[in-house]
Order: sequence, then C-alpha cells, then structure tokens
Amino acid sequence: MTMKLVKTATALALGASLISTAVVSTDASAASKYKISKGKLVIAKTGKVAKGFVTYKSLVYKDGKKLTGLKGKTYYKAGKKATGTYKGAYYYKGAKKVTTGTYKGAYYVKGVKKVTTGLYNNRYYKSGVKATGTYKGAYYVKGVKKVTTGYYAGAYYVKGYKKVTTGFYNDVLYIKGKENKELAIFKDSLFDGSKLNEGVVLFDEKLFDGYKLNKGYKLYKEDLYNNEKLNEGQAIFGDKLYVGSKLSEGLVTFVGEDKKEVVYNNGELANGTFEVEGKEVAYEDGKEVAAKVASVEAINATTVEVKFNKTVDKDAAETAGIVAIDGVTFEGSKGKLAEDGRTLTLSTTADTTVNVKSAKVTVKPVLLKGSKDVKTAEYNSLLTYEDTVAPTAVDATAKLVDKNEFVETVSVKFSEKVKAEGVFYVNGKTVTVKTTNSSDVLELNVADLKLKVGENVEIKMLNVKDLANNNITPNPVTISTKVQAADAPDTVAPVVESVTTVATKAENKVVVTFSKELDKTKTEAIKTAYLSKNGQTLGTLKTVSVDKNKVTYTFDGVTLTDNLATATLYIPKDSVVDTKGLVFAADYSTSVSFSQDLVAPTLVSSEIVENKLVLNFSEEVKLDATKLATDFKLAATNLVTGKTESPVAFPLVTEAGVTQNTTVSKDGKVVTIDLSSKSNAEKELTYIASYTTDLFKDLADNNAKEFSKTITLSKSTVTAPEADTKAPVVTLVDGFIKLDGETPKATDSEYKIVYTISDDKALDFASIRDLGNYTIAGKSLPTGSTITTDAASTDSKENVKVTITIPKKSVTSTLTGVFAVKGVKDIAGNTIEGVLTTSTKNFLTLAEGIAPTLKSAVAYKADNKVIIELSEALKTEVAGDFLVSVNGTEFVAATGIKLATGADAGLGKYELTLATDALATATKVEVKTIETPTSKDSSENVLEAVKTAILATLK
Repeated sequence: MTMKLVKTATALALGASLISTAVVSTDASAASKYKISKGKLVIAKTGKVAKGFVTYKSLVYKDGKKLTGLKGKTYYKAGKKATGTYKGAYYYKGAKKVTTGTYKGAYYVKGVKKVTTGLYNNRYYKSGVKATGTYKGAYYVKGVKKVTTGYYAGAYYVKGYKKVTTGFYNDVLYIKGKENKELAIFKDSLFDGSKLNEGVVLFDEKLFDGYKLNKGYKLYKEDLYNNEKLNEGQAIFGDKLYVGSKLSEGLVTFVGEDKKEVVYNNGELANGTFEVEGKEVAYEDGKEVAAKVASVEAINATTVEVKFNKTVDKDAAETAGIVAIDGVTFEGSKGKLAEDGRTLTLSTTADTTVNVKSAKVTVKPVLLKGSKDVKTAEYNSLLTYEDTVAPTAVDATAKLVDKNEFVETVSVKFSEKVKAEGVFYVNGKTVTVKTTNSSDVLELNVADLKLKVGENVEIKMLNVKDLANNNITPNPVTISTKVQAADAPDTVAPVVESVTTVATKAENKVVVTFSKELDKTKTEAIKTAYLSKNGQTLGTLKTVSVDKNKVTYTFDGVTLTDNLATATLYIPKDSVVDTKGLVFAADYSTSVSFSQDLVAPTLVSSEIVENKLVLNFSEEVKLDATKLATDFKLAATNLVTGKTESPVAFPLVTEAGVTQNTTVSKDGKVVTIDLSSKSNAEKELTYIASYTTDLFKDLADNNAKEFSKTITLSKSTVTAPEADTKAPVVTLVDGFIKLDGETPKATDSEYKIVYTISDDKALDFASIRDLGNYTIAGKSLPTGSTITTDAASTDSKENVKVTITIPKKSVTSTLTGVFAVKGVKDIAGNTIEGVLTTSTKNFLTLAEGIAPTLKSAVAYKADNKVIIELSEALKTEVAGDFLVSVNGTEFVAATGIKLATGADAGLGKYELTLATDALATATKVEVKTIETPTSKDSSENVLEAVKTAILATLK
C-alpha cells in the first residue's frame, strides 16, 4: 500500500515537471535542455521539437519555431519583441499601442499608420489628430473641409485663409464675411455695396444724407425729418409749415421766435378768405387783414376783374361808378358780382378796349354782405395793360332751325371778343359774317352751301383779330363740326331719376337728379320742399341750388347724422321747372338717410387724350363755379429758353358764366378739359397744368387736393408742308471739345460745353434742351445740368450756339471719355448722326466736385500729436486750416501737417503738429477748421469748413 502511494506521487511530480518545461523555461535551464537542430528548437536528449513557448537564448519559440505573433499581450516577430502592425493593431517593442486612433503624432487605422499631418479620407489631420486650420488652400474645422475661397461662419476666406469678417478686402466691403450688396453701416458710415452711399436714403428707420446721418431738416418722400428722425411738433422748412412729418392741413397757427402768430393754410402762408368759426376771415401772408380790394386786373382787352378779400353786398357792388379807371369806359359804368360774392367783373363799352399805361384806378368803399356799416377800404392804384394775348377758336356749331332742310348759319365761338372781320371759308368756299358787331361768337352765312344734317363742316379763318388787333392763333386756323338736326318739340316734364344725401357738420343736403336740365332761376326761387319725420317738419329749407339736371336742397337746424337716421323728403308738384318751361307734374316723396361724409375725393388718374386732360376721381365731384374762370392754370414752357413761364388762367367758363372747355361724365367722376386750343400746328407744346384745392369738391363740399402735372400737347392737324429730309449740322471749333473757348479745368466752379447747330428749315429746340440726348463717358449729364441757346426765337436756325452748363459739385466722380450727342433733331424729325468726339485726343475730362471733409480725429497724449481722418486725400494741405482746442481752451491752429505714418497711415489720414507738450494734461481734445480753408484735393475742391468741432478720441 505504501509503495503504491509513493509511486503515484512520483509520477505526479514528474508530470508536473514536464508540463512546466513545455510552457516556459529560462535561458539558464534551456541552454542544457534544448538545442537548435535544422533550424528548429528541439529537446537535447530526445531530439524532439520543443512544444509550447520556450525562451532560448533571449528568443521566444513556439513549437520549435521562432515566435511571430502574440505571447500573451506581447507581440513578437522572429522571436523578438517587435514594433509594427499585427492583426489590426500597432505594437511598439511588443507592447500594443493603438488599433484605430492617434499614437505619437500619427493617425492609425487598424494598426496601420495613415497620416501624421495632412489629408486622410478627405479629413485634415495635424500630428495625427483631426485639426482646425488651413492646409493646402482650404480651411478645415475638426478635420472637415469648410471653405477654400468664399464665405464661412461670418468670415471671408481666400485659399483657406481668413481675410476679413467685417471690413474691406481688395476694395470690397464684407459684412460678417459676405460681400455687401445693399445698404450697411461700417465704421459709422453708410455704404451702398462697397461704396459710400450717395444721396438721401432711409436705413434702419434713420435718414442718411450721403453716408452720414442727416443733420438738420430735410424732406424725404414728402416726410420731414429733423436730423435722422421724423420731425416732431411744428417746424418751418422751405417756407412751409409742417406738423410732425407732414405738411400742416387746414388753417394752423404758428408762433415764431418773435412770439408773433402767423397762420398757415395747408402748409403755405395763409392767403385768401376762409371761414373760421362761422366768420369770414381774410389773410395776407399769414396775417389777418381788414376788408379791402385784393386786386384789380384786366384779364383781357375788354374785361376788368375786381377781387375783394371778403364777400360784399351785391347791390352795393353793382352800383354805377364804384370802379373808375382813367381812359376806360364800362358798360353801364358798373359791373356784375359773381356768385362767390367777391369777384366783380366789368366789361368795356362796345368796340372799346383796355389799353392804358399807369392809369389811375379807384374802387370806392363797398358794404360787406350782411353788414350795416362795415365796408371795404377805398382802393387806389395804377394799372398798365396792353392786350398781347391772341384769341383762339374754341368750337363751332351748325344746327338746323325748325323744319329747314339746309343750315343757314354756322356759329364760331372764340376765347374772347373778336372783330367781325377777317377771311372765312366753309368747305373751301368764301362766306361772310352775319353781323358787324364784335363778339365772342361770330355767325357765318352758309345758306348758299346747301349743307344738310350729318354733313361735315370745315371752317378756315384768316386774320381774325381781337379788339386789341391781335391776330388769331394759329393763323390761319381750321375748326370742324357737323350739321345737327333741329331740336324736336319737348313736351315731357322732368321726373326724378335718383336721390342722394350728404351730411356736413352744419347742415344736411339732399341731391335730386332729374331727367332733364332745369331752369336755374325759376327752380331756385321755389322753396317748397321739406323734410319730415313722425309727422313733424325737420329744420328749414335754407337754399335750393341747381346745376343742370341736379337740384341740391340744403336744410339747416337738422340733426340727422347719428346712426344713419332717416326722414322723408317731400317735393311738391310745380316746384321744379325745366329749361322748356315744363313743370314737375306730381307730388313726390321718398325716404332718405344721412351719414356725414368727411372723406375728400381723390384723383385716381390723369392723362392727356387727344389734347384733352382727363381727370378720373374716386367719387362724384362738382366744380366750384366761383373758381372756373381763374383756378385752372397753364404754365407754358418757353421753346427758346426752356424755362417755365408764369401760370396763366385757362377759363373753364365764359364771361357770361357759361361753362366751356369742360365736360363731366354722367356719374360725375370723370372731368374732361379740352386743351386743344392751346396746341400748335408745328410743334408739340409742354405746359404745367394745375388747379387749386377748392376747384373740385364732392357733394359734401370736401375739397379735392390741389393738382400740378407736366403735360405735352401734340401738334394740331394742318396741311403737311413739303417734306424735310435733311438733318441739322453740328459744328465744333477746330473739331475739339471746348468749354467756353477753353479746355476744362479743375478750378472751374462749373463746366460749359459749347457747340453750334444749323438747319435749313427749323430746329427742334426741345430736343436740343433735352438732357437725355447728351452723355459723357457713356453716362448721363450730372444732376443740375442746364442747356441754353442764344436763339432769338424758335425761328432761329443758323449757327445757333448751344451751351451746356454742368455744376462742378454735381460731378461726384471724375468723368473721362467721349462727349456724345444723339437725338437732337429738326422739327421734321431728322436726327443728327454720330457723336461729337470720337478719339482720345477729343476725350473730355471733368474733375469731380465733391469737397473733402473732416471725418474724425484721434489725439495721442504720449506722442503729442493729433491724427485727423478726411473723406479723401489732399493735393495741397495747409496746417493753418485746422484748429485744435485742449480741455476747452481757445482753438489754436496746428503748426504743421503731414501724412500719417505707421499704424496711423491710411487714405486721407494726416498728422497735425502741435506745440510742445500741448497734450500733456489733455482730458478733452476738439478739432475743427477755419471758416475759409484753402487745402484742396486733387480735383481742386477746397476743404469743406467745419464750424462745429469734432471731439477727438483720446489715447
């Protein structure tokens, strides 16, 4: 038993020994146990291959071969601890360092080194780590490529390098890395794209004048600004009153610095007569004045108009002898007062005219309307008048009488009285004037021509003269009409077509439209219509007003505007009479409601159609009868000078009070004013047409706004002259551009370009004065340019001198290039050919006219210097132009000036030299210029004076 146990233990011990030897052995033991045989490690005693891991002579073997692979976590190659990649990992001296990742400044993937610094898999690495920075023309963030050249994250890059966030690069302004293509603020200046803004513009709810915030008052798109913000409160700008940012509306009192009150009306100094708190008040230049004669004026050779500033009594005004003018006699020695109560019109006796020089005018005191003792002051003045206005033909009428087959007379209406003289043709045959008396209507005898209904009638008139011997214009003149049928007997009484109401603060109006035109005098005299509600009569009928087929009944003492209150309108029979004497046949009643209309009519559109001005309003309008003769005006453009002449009234009513040249559409919204009498047979004519704010009103008496528009009337039809196909000829002295005889100089305050033009028939002066027909270096003429000629009249056609004047200050950048003219023509439309300069020797150079300005200043205490920045560089700088104040002391001129250098250098930057230690104790430094600087830029523009000092930044 014992022996058996011993044997087993021995066996176990031996097995353990063998197992231990197979796993590992030290070199000391292995040297005797192992040997190399045929390149393999074998057991020395048996010659068999050594199994497992054996370290022999510092080399590790596995199964007899030098180990290449892992022993535990250590990497061997040929039995030695190795450095390299093995099965997706990188080992260093046998130790595992990395699979995929960074090790010692390199990036590895599955143990394979891919990159140290550079690109791998489109990613940028630096020292083996994904990096942020620039590499080979591109910018990377955490290895990812973001930009080569262009925008990224608020900055602009070029080939991977950040060049600018906000600022200039290669003369291009970038805002947060993007090229600025609109308005933007940079360094307290407004830029439009990459250039300093020019002109007035609103940006970020602030007004800029050029590139700086606006200073003072400025009008922009009809809004008034005070500095950069909309104006608040009352302000006078351009002689007009603004309340807030808008022109004042209605009558507004303004108290000036002298504490005196001045009244404005719709922004202008109040002039005229107004109703204030139910009373008539007259103003002149904003100040209230007493009742008086406002003016005495001869409106033509046979008519004198006296205007009062307040409504006068009709009987008193129409008394004989009220008006006297030396050398002038009036019909009945008295005048006729217009419906406005403030215009007295006097007509001269038959065949006499107003033709006086410094004639004494006397208007005796006239009692005011509704007053017992208040009169206008006696008026004494002098009048000079010579009628030089030519008469014009207004229209013609040819109408059968009763049942006649042929028309006997053709009536021609003129703009004023004319003599019954001249040469008259109807359809090419000579005819005579029926009467010998002067009149504004001449009747021509045409019975022998046998003209029937519908036939065309062409009237040609030659040498027709007004009473002042002015020939008709054009002369001859041709006007056409058609023969109309006689009026059929009228037996139909007027009937009501529609009823509308208008309510104002003081009264209520009912406008009734009838089927026929009414007798104004008879109908207005019958005041029997009334309003009723619940059996009670409301208020009183104040007035009855007739306008053709419309009757306006005005009631006062009625309050009906709340909640669209209703009432019943009663119109008794026989209360309305038409122009044929036919009366309203039966009593009429209808329910009406009132709502107050405070909205003024607006002009929707205006256009010229066949030499007629067509006005389209937003609602039905009526014309103020008191304004028809005076308040529509035309200001002609002088064909020679190109200047706009003073406006002249274009009457919309005859002396007899009959509406002329004007038609109103049936709905009352479209008013057409015939201006064909103001056209010309040979030329297009340009006018400024205008009317006052109270010429057109809606039915609630709300005034339409005043109107002003430039219009062009086309040529009237005449027999075509012989065709003209030859273009005008332009001549330059010696073939060179000359500026008033000299080449342009930068010292000129304005540039003058002069050339001459000739034509064998007639020049088109409008095309000569058209600024759009001229360019310099391919650009339009600068703002403010003007064109004049030395022509004595529009008939001038040979060697007409044309002068183009260009203000230097309007040349915002120097222009160099060809001066070109095209579009200049003669009356026949023949246009000149080519341009005036075609080679570099004839190039024109106009130096820019923008004065340099002082923008900012920086004061350096330690260096005792002030760096100023101007809007541009100077050609000649004068130190004495710049004044410096330290700590509020007196301003002292700089002792020297030079270009700034070093970090302060830049376009327009200069260093001012000061007295020794001038800035040693500085806490505040201010800089300004003298009142008349002499420093100049390269274009000879003198430095702009700065009276309000600029506060320097202290460093």
